[in-house]
Amino acid sequence: MAVDKHAEWARECHAGVKTPYIIVLDNIQVYVRHRDICIGTHNEMLVGTGATAIQMEDCPDGAFALQPVLEALRSGRCREVTVEAVVKTVDLDHAKIVGTMHWLDALVSFVLVLG
Repeated sequence: MAVDKHAEWARECHAGVKTPYIIVLDNIQVYVRHRDICIGTHNEMLVGTGATAIQMEDCPDGAFALQPVLEALRSGRCREVTVEAVVKTVDLDHAKIVGTMHWLDALVSFVLVLG
């Protein structure tokens, strides 16, 4: 997280602002090949973790609450989650509109005749 964004996030946390974030973790690997041949140098794989904090917009309170998920797991209700059940919760009309707007934005931004 950039320094200024981290400071803003810290201020919001101390002020009690509950802005929902999700954290996306990814493994990072790079092979370092040493070009100078010296005693004690060797090629190596550097491994680490990168993280991105994404602020969720228009997210209802409690959307990321862990307790309901744990209760559903304990009661065995996880079997109720099927592809059909998830698809029923998706607003397909809204998804089509958003997809159309993304295509129009790309066309207007990258096709010079249309811009």
